[in-house]
Amino acid sequence: MISPPKEQVRYIMNTFDFTRVHLVMKALDWKWGLTLNGPDNIPDVEDLRISSNRMLHSVVDQYIQQNDPKRVINQTGGFTAEMEDGYLTLSFVVEECTNYV
Repeated sequence: MISPPKEQVRYIMNTFDFTRVHLVMKALDWKWGLTLNGPDNIPDVEDLRISSNRMLHSVVDQYIQQNDPKRVINQTGGFTAEMEDGYLTLSFVVEECTNYV
């Protein structure tokens, strides 16, 4: 059984390892244009949590508003929030490749 969307958001926000993402971003000197600490800084864990929570809620809202939802995706700053077939996912992607032409 699929959990209600808001429960899925809560689970992801409590389970996702934002500290690990922050360490990767520091190692790569991965900066965002705007953070709580000002422009052009590496986001801290709070920035990552706030941005991810906003993305997850946005994806859920878009998914619910669609008449025939299949998949909704939102990407920014290395994060991908996706809801497909009622399941919500948050990922942080350092590199990705596809063969779609």
